[in-house]
Amino acid sequence: MKNLKIVPTIVLLGIVLLAGCSTKKVDPVQLFLDADKAASKVNSAEFELVMKTKMNTETESFKTKIFAKRNSGETNFPIYFRMEEPNVSLVTYDGKQIIITSYADKNVSVSDSIEFASEIAKQISNNFNMIIDTKFDSAEIRATSQNLEYVGTKSIDGEKCYEVKQIASGHNSAFKIETHFYFSKNSSLLKGYHSIIKNEKDEIVQDIDLNIAKLKLNQNIISEVFSQKIDPSFAMIDLDQQNPHDGMNMEEGGDGMNMEEGQSGMNNTSTIPNGQKAPAWTLKDKDGKAYSLDALKGKVVLMDFWATWCSPCKQVMPEIQKIWNKYKNQNVVVVGINTWEQTGDPAKFMKDNNYNYILLLNGNDVAKSYNVSGIPTLYVIDKNGNVAHSEVGAVPDLGTKLDKVIADLIKK
Repeated sequence: MKNLKIVPTIVLLGIVLLAGCSTKKVDPVQLFLDADKAASKVNSAEFELVMKTKMNTETESFKTKIFAKRNSGETNFPIYFRMEEPNVSLVTYDGKQIIITSYADKNVSVSDSIEFASEIAKQISNNFNMIIDTKFDSAEIRATSQNLEYVGTKSIDGEKCYEVKQIASGHNSAFKIETHFYFSKNSSLLKGYHSIIKNEKDEIVQDIDLNIAKLKLNQNIISEVFSQKIDPSFAMIDLDQQNPHDGMNMEEGGDGMNMEEGQSGMNNTSTIPNGQKAPAWTLKDKDGKAYSLDALKGKVVLMDFWATWCSPCKQVMPEIQKIWNKYKNQNVVVVGINTWEQTGDPAKFMKDNNYNYILLLNGNDVAKSYNVSGIPTLYVIDKNGNVAHSEVGAVPDLGTKLDKVIADLIKK
């Protein structure tokens, strides 16, 4: 009888002990600090960056092989790297020059001005700076790690990870962004994250899943990995002769902590405010026919600043074509203003993809007058020639937002 009384006591004690362990408080900010500290001590890393994105009904997958190595004696950016996406692109930085090869466009962009090349390299490295980082920066992490909540543990690809949730907003709070970060219990490094972006109706408009796979740390990586042979048949682009903003916003992922601007160019604070007079312009199409904004007064005008090398530009063009198809007979004009073009053929690109709204060329000066600092940038101009709406980047639910703005304007 005594034994029967003792067993429940032992079981109860076990439950209390387990409860005590399971409710142990974990500081989510400390997990980020530990990850950054661990990344600052990594000398070399070899891994795959696997990203899957869903936007509306479109699903895209990317797999990039990355080699990175720290060079402590380097006076400029100290991490050499190689990023390769088979049959798509190859980017290398060896401390002397950065080379960006685009197999799709058959061109090679090169900077051998060490200051500019290292600055571009620094931007690109944001794709993996929680695996190998230049320095431990606790102040920056504490400043950006807001609204974090420790969730618990989760197994990712068989590896036990701490899970942290962050809730933030983007694009003037029109979107809610919920991101779950996963940190390896073994190495403290970031294992990946899952980000869900919802609109005001609580509908999912974009889903981003990033995973760091096949990670090998502190291996011996030979220097030749960080250089590449240039294909002589490809068109050469001298980045040092271009303005820094001409297509050089290379950040694809970042460390995900500064979610206030979102992951798809949600910040449009630099565009011309709504209600202001839209700057006048006159541009020509491929056949030399001139168009001007003044001549379009009395119509609603959708303007898209874009280039053939710009992936986010290509992502939004189907939505722009849908707008044109829907409103072309309702006093609405849609114009694509080709800007910062390098070696592509915008007319051929539009024809090959069955885009038939108006294409206007040589839009660099117009882009400047409209405060365009990144593409795509879109403006909706009302019938009186005033700015009614603007967007920067392939923002979630773009087509729906433009449709609503235009539908309201044509009624006025």
